[in-house]
Amino acid sequence: MNEQPYSPLLNELREAFSPDEFSFDFEKYSKDETQEETHKPSLIVIPKDSKKIKTLIRIATKYNVVITPRGAGTGTTGGALPTHGGICLSFENLSKIIDLDPMNRTIVVEPGVITKTIQTESEKINLFYPPDPASLAICSIGGNVAENAGGPRAIKYGVTGDYVLGLKGYYMNGESFSYGGKVVKDVSGYDLKKLLVGSEGTLAIITEITLRLIPKPIENQLLVIEFKTLKTALKSLALISKHGLRPCSAEFIDKQCIAIAKTLKTPFIGIKNITGYLIYFDFDGDSKKNVSTQAIQCIDLIQQYNPLSSQLINTPLEQENWWSFRRSMSTLLKTYAKSKVSHDIVVPISNLPSTMDAIQNLSTKKITVLGYGHLGDGNIHVNVLNINANESDWKIAITNISEKLFRLALDQAGSLTGEHGIGLTKKRFLSWQFSETDISIMKQIKRAFDPKGLLNPGKIFD
Repeated sequence: MNEQPYSPLLNELREAFSPDEFSFDFEKYSKDETQEETHKPSLIVIPKDSKKIKTLIRIATKYNVVITPRGAGTGTTGGALPTHGGICLSFENLSKIIDLDPMNRTIVVEPGVITKTIQTESEKINLFYPPDPASLAICSIGGNVAENAGGPRAIKYGVTGDYVLGLKGYYMNGESFSYGGKVVKDVSGYDLKKLLVGSEGTLAIITEITLRLIPKPIENQLLVIEFKTLKTALKSLALISKHGLRPCSAEFIDKQCIAIAKTLKTPFIGIKNITGYLIYFDFDGDSKKNVSTQAIQCIDLIQQYNPLSSQLINTPLEQENWWSFRRSMSTLLKTYAKSKVSHDIVVPISNLPSTMDAIQNLSTKKITVLGYGHLGDGNIHVNVLNINANESDWKIAITNISEKLFRLALDQAGSLTGEHGIGLTKKRFLSWQFSETDISIMKQIKRAFDPKGLLNPGKIFD
């Protein structure tokens, strides 16, 4: 780092923060899970006390230095990348569970708490935090709130924003805010809490999150069904829903994904003999009898589609093996390909078959395009794999395929993103989905929260 222009700022920060609240691992903080994107910060601050963020904002604003908030760095659209240099504000040390309240069924946490930890601690007192993004073992709740993350259980339980009751933090003028709390009902004024959820760290800095918890389901049953055709696989949810069945998860995996996993000789038990398309139906409830009845009824209904196989996955160890396979899909594809770009689009569930057909037609001899994801809410994770294209052809293909994919999503009455956000990589397509007036209103909101444009600039729009 060239310290000269930053010397006054550095001097003030060194007085306010201890030496171990800085990092010089610029390589780590210059990237996240966004492929082929790196942006180096000028300074990395990792506060141990959320109250120090007010001081950080004051100093950064004084010297007109940008701040880029960062959670666990698991995002795939560049939301945590410091595109304008400046200060990377990492929340990894703000990882305390402040309060776990069984009476109000709430948990209050700092933004650096890992999502899986929230689930584990809640379940110790028979409560349940349902949102379960694929990276739940490593992603942080602050990042989940920033992106309004979803996951397989969204079909029944909703997404992160459905569980955010309260937020505390700081505006970019240094003043603190406190929205909501432990109350279930709150309609005072505009719902600024909802505005911050999904705002991708561009409006304010969140330092405390109050989450709603629900009673923990007593039983669950995973059902894995293999179909010969993608069309019948994708129609299966509509069939069982028509008969009143409501799984807590409904996931689909393309047979190409399974074939690739086999070539990598993965340790996942059960996929060895799979040759078709997989659907995961996970049922939960308040009794073993109720859950078993749902699973058996599902198997009976699905027989009219002539599935290749149906498996009831009974033990927790077996269930974890199957879910680990699903959660590892992106990593497996990344290992297999020379390079990979991931997108997430979302379409109405009824349009999944036609959308998936069109996605498969985007593949070429050297580049494979495949999708898998959340049958329950129409959220498709589309992976573009470089099999044997050279670098120049790959870059051209990524641009062309991405444009076709996003146009496809909108033509299918969908959206550019279901849970990964717009961030850096999709912002040039925002005008495809929104009018000039829409975007103008968004920019006015941004300026109201962040008049100097110092908080995570270059994300969503310029």
